[in-house]
Amino acid sequence: MEDYIRELDFAKKKMIGVCFGHQVIGHALGGKVIRNPNGLEISWNNFNLSNEGKEIFPGKEEINLLYCHRDMVIDLPVGLISFGGNSMTQHQGFCKSNNVVTFQGHPEFTPEILEYLVGKYFKNNPQGGEEFLSTVRKETDREYIVDKILKYLELL
Repeated sequence: MEDYIRELDFAKKKMIGVCFGHQVIGHALGGKVIRNPNGLEISWNNFNLSNEGKEIFPGKEEINLLYCHRDMVIDLPVGLISFGGNSMTQHQGFCKSNNVVTFQGHPEFTPEILEYLVGKYFKNNPQGGEEFLSTVRKETDREYIVDKILKYLELL
């Protein structure tokens, strides 16, 4: 998969990475992926946009999404530009030229999907999932991000 990602990148083919896709693209292009020392990020969260992120997402200061991950990309190589991050995860998304866009969060997730995943993850300890479930219905930027992705792929 990583060889294929590098082939696509060399050919300047457009790629979108979400969650594991974000991580594997980051790794394939020279970044490093580690187990997040801050633990599991499984709920609603936001991240502040970097200056480059504000140019990519005009009018936005932060992005709000639903999350479900335990690993994260660190040490982005030259050429990958971070959208920004938060105290949980350093690089919540990145881009490269006009052919790579990734998100650690899940713009495709609805609250129902995340509620299901939290229920599965914490099935043996329902009390453990309550703190995560308390935020899944907060407003996200999923429609905004999905629209941006579709425009990027020239599907709109």
